Amino acid sequence: MAQEYVAYKCPYCRVNYLETTAKLPYVRGFLLAYQHGHRQLVGCKRCVRSELLKETGKSALIGWFSPTALVLNPLFIVYGIGRSLFVRTNVDAVRNVLKEAGIQEPSEPLNLVQIAYSLAASMIAADKKVLPEEIAVAAEIGPRILESFDAAEFRKTVDNHKSLPEPAELAGILREVLTDDGKVLIYRYLLAIAQADGEVSQEEQVLLATVAHKLGLATEGEQKAAA
Repeated sequence: MAQEYVAYKCPYCRVNYLETTAKLPYVRGFLLAYQHGHRQLVGCKRCVRSELLKETGKSALIGWFSPTALVLNPLFIVYGIGRSLFVRTNVDAVRNVLKEAGIQEPSEPLNLVQIAYSLAASMIAADKKVLPEEIAVAAEIGPRILESFDAAEFRKTVDNHKSLPEPAELAGILREVLTDDGKVLIYRYLLAIAQADGEVSQEEQVLLATVAHKLGLATEGEQKAAA
């Protein structure tokens, strides 16, 4: 019988292994403006189903406050509820998502630089605004921190950011497979990107703290990364 999971821990429960993936669209209304995006989920079946319902519930609460959102949100809510009813094991889909993030099979060595590309791209896209100046800064900083950094490969990863899980989810998957030095190195890169404009926003602070927590960086590790 074929193995029905990929042997990385689920980033949500940290108990089960990766079994499935789902992509969920959403909309957020801001009076006359709106934000449209999606979440790429990957985890065990129970947690992916739970995250689908959580995101759908969030849309039901705060997804209405613009004319466009009023039109789109009911469709996305119905889709989210329906999708949660059909969460099935799909190991091939999990492998595809991991491959896009540069994460090899558990038996194969990790490509630390490609993982750094993916986490940086995911962080840049976390606010759903992929700005050229942010990409340029990340590409400029990369060679100072990461050996073998390739700006063209990094930009290719950024171009494919819609296929990536969110930063915290990627960090959770990698928690048990990265070495402590690897975690600190990647965190230093993300921190340097956030600090490049001379100010780390509140949103960036929260995101960095969440990634550090998901990676399993202790307070000492975060201090070492910031040094």
